[in-house]
Amino acid sequence: MSLTMNTKRRTPGVLFFASMLVLIWLTMITHEAVHWLTGQALGHDMFMQLTRAGFVHDDANPTLLETALVSISGPVFTWLLGALGVWLAVSRKSFLGYELIVVAFAQRFLALTVGTVAGVHNDEARVSLMMGLPFWVLPVIVSLVLFAGVVIAARATRASILTHVLSYGVISIAFTAIIFADGTGPGGDGCGVLSDYLPDRYGCAG
Repeated sequence: MSLTMNTKRRTPGVLFFASMLVLIWLTMITHEAVHWLTGQALGHDMFMQLTRAGFVHDDANPTLLETALVSISGPVFTWLLGALGVWLAVSRKSFLGYELIVVAFAQRFLALTVGTVAGVHNDEARVSLMMGLPFWVLPVIVSLVLFAGVVIAARATRASILTHVLSYGVISIAFTAIIFADGTGPGGDGCGVLSDYLPDRYGCAG
């Protein structure tokens, strides 16, 4: 008796990529909401936008530990989302798992690269500095671990090259739309289309 392995690569349908667009928006909002909720739970007034959250007043004077907790809380949510994705991909061969880990990786990698180019430290970078490390150490470690998760999920689901290419396209479109919708793109005033509906519209009129 001989054993054969199914090595045929798989490409999901249109619904998969449409759901990825929705997932990216939901995970971004939830990521920032976790920052906001953590700060509120610690007794601070917080603001929240689509791509950022933080202390409302410059003189809020949080402790170093509180700042670290608020900074790392959002990424922890994203890391757990990615871990769930890898588990689903490996245990269930589910494209939802691939989708979750790809979105988690993209979010943290883009936060590192865009933040570095713009001269703004992302969540992990701030914590890295608090630990006395160069700003890039923790963000790079996180990105590498999440990328390893993408590789594992891709192999488990037998995702095709076309799947990777289309996912990259969807991610590029979605995150670009979020940045501009939040008013943080070139020419933006820092106030987004959802500012009126998000907590403590810090610095935004209306």
